[in-house]
Amino acid sequence: MTAIATLLAVALFAAAIYHYAPRTSERNLFHLDQFRPAAPLAGLLPVDHDQQRLYSDLAAVHAHKPEDESERAA
Repeated sequence: MTAIATLLAVALFAAAIYHYAPRTSERNLFHLDQFRPAAPLAGLLPVDHDQQRLYSDLAAVHAHKPEDESERAA
C-alpha cells in the first residue's frame, strides 16, 4: 500500500511539473544539442590531477619546514 501511495505521489508531482512547465514550442519537446555527451562537462572536469597533487605536496612540505635553520641542527 505504501508503494502504491508513493508512486501515486510521484506521478501527481510529475503531472504538476508537466502542467506548469513553460511551453517554448508545441512541436519540439527536445533539442538534439541538449544530449551531446561531451558538452555539459567539458569545462568542469580537472584536466590534470598530478599538478594539483604536486602542489598540495609542496604546500605540506613548506608548512612543516622549520622557520629557523638552527632548529634543523638541534
